[in-house]
Amino acid sequence: QLINGRHFTEMEACDVIYSVTTALVALHRAGITHGHVHPRNVWIESSGKSRLWCDPLSLIAPIRWELSETSETLDRADYAAPELAKPNVQPDTRTDVYAMGCLFFRLLTGHVPFSGGDLASKLTRHGTDIGSSLDALDINAATIDCLMHMMAKRREDRYNTAQELLATLQGIVNRTSTMSTFDSKNQQATKTSK
Repeated sequence: QLINGRHFTEMEACDVIYSVTTALVALHRAGITHGHVHPRNVWIESSGKSRLWCDPLSLIAPIRWELSETSETLDRADYAAPELAKPNVQPDTRTDVYAMGCLFFRLLTGHVPFSGGDLASKLTRHGTDIGSSLDALDINAATIDCLMHMMAKRREDRYNTAQELLATLQGIVNRTSTMSTFDSKNQQATKTSK
């Protein structure tokens, strides 16, 4: 299972998100919105393969934030798309994509995009704040662009489907893998020449 506070390399994070998005594509094609993409629902096996858990008995409905402010509610708010802060808004494929973006951010940085604060603060920041910068991390520009697209404030500005997201991730995973192989060969050539 994902480890709280763990910081994955860019390649590891991309591989996890690619695998989980593949599962999300299958759900969406079946007409199912996940509605609760969260680290607790993602498992990483010893082989490195990632799996997305979906409770078949879970009913997708607007989130009643006002009912309680428990640690579980606060935790869920860390992955909630801005529009879900409004009453009676039904989660859909694009809120799943936003939550996946929050998960991607967490894998890359070790923390959620808008950490700290109470429930109202978290929900407001999802709708207004840009979030902490990724500039300090050595991350490919294409990865950052993909992440920003996933976490666009307006749902119509995000990937419309998980399939669209998967196509972008495929290119990033291929590029990241190629760059890693290239760097490894360069390091080996340098050692050999010494």
